[in-house]
Parts: sequence; structure tokens; C-alpha cells
Amino acid sequence: MKALPAAMSAAAITFAVGTGSVSAKSAPDDGLYSMYTVDPGGSFLDLTICGDFGCAPGIDQSFDHVCAILESVPKIVGTTMTRDIYILDKRDQASDPMTLTVFHRVDKAIGDSDKRTFTLTKTITLDINNNSNTNYKMVENPKYV
Repeated sequence: MKALPAAMSAAAITFAVGTGSVSAKSAPDDGLYSMYTVDPGGSFLDLTICGDFGCAPGIDQSFDHVCAILESVPKIVGTTMTRDIYILDKRDQASDPMTLTVFHRVDKAIGDSDKRTFTLTKTITLDINNNSNTNYKMVENPKYV
């Protein structure tokens, strides 16, 4: 998937990840993109999937303070793509440990549309407390986030 430019407004920060248009489909999700919107305080995350069919809801979840989002590289089998979405919540209070929430996303291409499911897999409490002066990021490789 190619990253599209992130758009910033006074009301929300939106991250879009998607594929460009190509003449022949090379992946089941060609022409689709994921739009992540986090409110300025980081307490609400909205994931919307858009494509030729318009836009459809994905994840609509409250958090204390989302500070990083990562989508794993999709696994493709036929017209089905699976991936995990990792959401790092640095929490509001310095005494509260950070959490990592994992959703499992399955997209099944059906004609020009996409049937998708999101399943909350787990929420892991990390042994890290919030430091308001710290910027948090996530990275992955084939084995670890």
C-alpha cells in the first residue's frame, strides 16, 4: 500500500493509507484506502474504508490518548487480505501504564466492493508510563512490532 499525504485540520488529524489506481488489479484492495482520524486530544479513533463504493465505517473506538497507529503488511490469499492494526495509547495520566490495542482486519474483495471485518484481538498493558514530553512511534518487521 502507498501512503497518501496526511491532512490536518483544526478538528482532527487524518491519516490515509491506500493504493493508487492502476489499469489491472494486482491486489484485492487496489483502489481502496484506509482513513484514520484521531481527534486533537487523541481520545477518539475513527477508521473509514473508502473506494469506488464510497466510504464505509471500520473501527469507531474511544481511547485515553492515541499516539501511534500501525497497520501490518497484509497477507493475501486469493481475494482475501488479512492484517493487524496496532494502536498505542499513551493514556492521560503519567501513572497509568500505556496500552497496545490490536485489531484483526479481514478484507474480502467482492466485485468492485469490499466486505471487511474488524475483530478486537487483544489489549496489552505495557510496562511503560506516559511521559508527556516524549514522542512515541511504532515500527514493525516481519516478526515484531
